[in-house]
Amino acid sequence: MNKQYIIEITMNDKKTNKVNTGYRPHLALPNSNELLGVQFIDFIDEVITNQPTLAVIETMYDIDYSSLQVNTIFDIREGRNIVGKGIIKEII
Repeated sequence: MNKQYIIEITMNDKKTNKVNTGYRPHLALPNSNELLGVQFIDFIDEVITNQPTLAVIETMYDIDYSSLQVNTIFDIREGRNIVGKGIIKEII
């Protein structure tokens, strides 16, 4: 079963306009090579470049997502590119 999280994200200016429902980046945790695939399913606020925005994501794969805990900080990645950053605010 997929888990859902409320996250606070800040996107850089190159990707802000591509972030919408269905967006599927990877989350990368500090000091880890692991990439966790997620899907954005809802937005609480409008996505504005370099401004914090609340969103809802869900896990996508049958892998261990236990490293995603409240207050976990992460980078949002598309391939090698870091396109934003965020923090887990709540596990739903």
